[in-house]
Amino acid sequence: CESGTAGWTLNAPFGRANVGYDSSWWLADSPAGNYADNVNAAAVAPGFSMAGRSGGYIEFYLRGNIFNDGDVFLVETASNSGGPWSAQPVWLNDGTDWYYFPSGIAGAAPEWSYAQVYLNDPELVANLYFRFRLSTNAGGVADGIYIDDVAVQALTPGSDDYIVASGTSMATPYVSGLAALTWSSK
Repeated sequence: CESGTAGWTLNAPFGRANVGYDSSWWLADSPAGNYADNVNAAAVAPGFSMAGRSGGYIEFYLRGNIFNDGDVFLVETASNSGGPWSAQPVWLNDGTDWYYFPSGIAGAAPEWSYAQVYLNDPELVANLYFRFRLSTNAGGVADGIYIDDVAVQALTPGSDDYIVASGTSMATPYVSGLAALTWSSK
């Protein structure tokens, strides 16, 4: 399962790196080292449907460093793969406290941290796409962000069941399960 990025669209410098949070591989915005100045690149997940669902969220683990001078790591959603894309706020838990990033992540997360992006019901449309995007300026560089164990979940109204689209273990960096769209009920 950890053999590639099937279904994902990766713009350079995004690629695979190892070792992940709890797997052999993860997705990185700069797997060869520090990211460059003036980068605008994304890793786009394959589209999937969460129509008829509510209370959804994207969850994943991340670690790394984004130079806090205007460089930013974003999670964005759209109803088609070409956009328009909307940046989503990210909640990050370092194992002790929750941190809120309303306009993308910048700064250091040296240890693996749990992240959530809540999907408001209007985002739960017939076709939902999300992407991780690195946007940098010319002010400096850093190691970048590493991502693992990506999953998308949403509640089925009138039921206590969550539907889950998951994959990873960065096993095909981020959502081999999304790429294959393996849906299961918990």
